[in-house]
Amino acid sequence: MANTYIYLPGSGNGGPGGVKFTYSVWFKLAKDSGDSGLVSTNPGGQQSWDLWVNPFVKFKCYESTSLIGQLVTNAKLRDIGAWYNIVVNIDFANVTEDQRMKLWINGVQQTGSLLSAETYPSTSGTVDSGGSVFNIGRYQASSDYFKGSMSNIHFYDGYAYDASDFGEFDSTSGIWKIKTTGPSATYGTYGFNVKMEDRTNLDLDSSSNALAFTTGGTLTATYDNPSNNFCTLNPLDNYYQASTFSNGNNTIVTSSSNYSYNTGILGLSAGLWYYEVKVVATAGTRNDVIGIAAAPPTSTSDFVGKTSETYSYNGDD
Repeated sequence: MANTYIYLPGSGNGGPGGVKFTYSVWFKLAKDSGDSGLVSTNPGGQQSWDLWVNPFVKFKCYESTSLIGQLVTNAKLRDIGAWYNIVVNIDFANVTEDQRMKLWINGVQQTGSLLSAETYPSTSGTVDSGGSVFNIGRYQASSDYFKGSMSNIHFYDGYAYDASDFGEFDSTSGIWKIKTTGPSATYGTYGFNVKMEDRTNLDLDSSSNALAFTTGGTLTATYDNPSNNFCTLNPLDNYYQASTFSNGNNTIVTSSSNYSYNTGILGLSAGLWYYEVKVVATAGTRNDVIGIAAAPPTSTSDFVGKTSETYSYNGDD
């Protein structure tokens, strides 16, 4: 979603409202550093809240320009090969201070030593709904767009749900997996559910509110989702290659100055597997080399098929 986001306009028809809400999002990172905005609201001189990764997770609420609550994790989200789930909720009216603001990463609530900063709002806090613009995929304060893919975005206006309402731990693997339906059919006045699964209408709100989102930029459809994690290219294995990545790590431009190869995010040890590559442009002689490798390159002169643990198709000959 680089340089692309979806939003609800302000003027009374967008943004979260009241003293209680829940936000849940599933996402897959395409980079491991820099601000990557998951959601933000434009306060218009009133209240707002923001959630972003950089690679720490930061969840902050403001009244005008004054910080009234924040949770900042010690955890660094750097796995560009997995789908993450973050759930945040606010209940300003809760009499217990540390229950007014909560944050979960893959089903684990971030509390105590898992946090580097925590400030809880007072019971008089609210988040304005009247003039806010609700941005998905952008941290509006500095126009930092989310780099990666997003799926199953829930917002519940007036309800404080826990992470267990959106996911569960697999009984065999222990991995946090998605629940495809949210905890309730009632989303509140400004609630929504953007699944990003309708390839002809990616910003469709599937909730009963059917809110009209607007897309800024161009959303790219993908079959990659929390229930079916696709293998994409690995920008962390790029020391010798000096390649550039885009389109959720599905598009790559390789360097013309060396032969070393880039790899995918999923290593395989057995089974029957399929993948495909489309060459869209070449420079000079067709030296495209595509194949499989049991190890990453160790120099700029390594190419797929050169060593005994690699096999390739060479487009040159």
